[in-house]
Amino acid sequence: MPDISVLMSVYNGERWIKESIDSVLLQKGVDLEFIIINDGSTDNTSYILDSFDDDRLVIIHQENSGLTRALNRGLGIANGKFIARIDAGDICMPDRLFKQKKFLDDNLEVVLVGSNALLIDENGNEIGKAKYPVTHNGLVENLENFRSVFPHSSIFFRKEVIIREGGYNENFTRSQDYDLYLRLSEKYLLAGVDDYMVKLRYNPDSMSYCDKGFLQLKMGLSALICYFRRKEKIKDFSRSDEDVWLLFLDRIDRWLSLKKYKQKREAKIMLRQCRTLFRQGMFKESLFLFFSCFRKDPTFLLYRDINLKIPDDIQQFLKSDDIF
Repeated sequence: MPDISVLMSVYNGERWIKESIDSVLLQKGVDLEFIIINDGSTDNTSYILDSFDDDRLVIIHQENSGLTRALNRGLGIANGKFIARIDAGDICMPDRLFKQKKFLDDNLEVVLVGSNALLIDENGNEIGKAKYPVTHNGLVENLENFRSVFPHSSIFFRKEVIIREGGYNENFTRSQDYDLYLRLSEKYLLAGVDDYMVKLRYNPDSMSYCDKGFLQLKMGLSALICYFRRKEKIKDFSRSDEDVWLLFLDRIDRWLSLKKYKQKREAKIMLRQCRTLFRQGMFKESLFLFFSCFRKDPTFLLYRDINLKIPDDIQQFLKSDDIF
């Protein structure tokens, strides 16, 4: 049995999938299996996956089910004591798995560990660095205030604990990692390695960077509200039936529109794209995008993220079971 099961779900990842796979197969000093769920790709991903000849690869081709369900399927067949996540397009540093396994072996009270990330562009050029808290308290502070913690591609966790906690919540088609961190933080310790263990690909078309339709924002805030509702020991809508869950999401959507959080989020996304263009030397395009941010929200430079004040701004969702 391998010590580590690396888990990836991919949908139409032909452009960078080989580089991502190679970065896992070249890991040093660990015994691993690499489970890849090809989630209904319609490009050349299937052909690329089938071209590999390595006994450590477990490749499953399936109809598209979405990231969350695909990851749960991978968890269900994983043989490793530990699970490491990597997204198609991102890259593991050569000693990532060795260092993260050692961290959990040395810190038995910690159930999940992430890391910092180097940011790379579509051509693999470094365009920035992302550092995150490493202590449980620092991570919880960020989680509770809707601020970033380590990326999904960097996490490494104890499989038995995540299985015991029900895996990924399939109500969250986006922000499933954020919901997982919140749930785990209520019972267990989280941590980060103060090292750059992954290269995170900036892809303007990815769900994390563009958030078309703002589903990522809506799902993330829904996860946070459900977390605070659990702390208040009132109904957790993420564990309700589908009709109640959809009503809850509709209420969140109307609230986001009323508070103009969508415009604020779009301005911040555009600012992130502006910075990337500037680092790539595309100064004219960067300047144009910068001024476009003002059209979305003239005050976007005055606050972080979308200027949420937690828990005050979500207090209306924490009063009772009847919020509809």
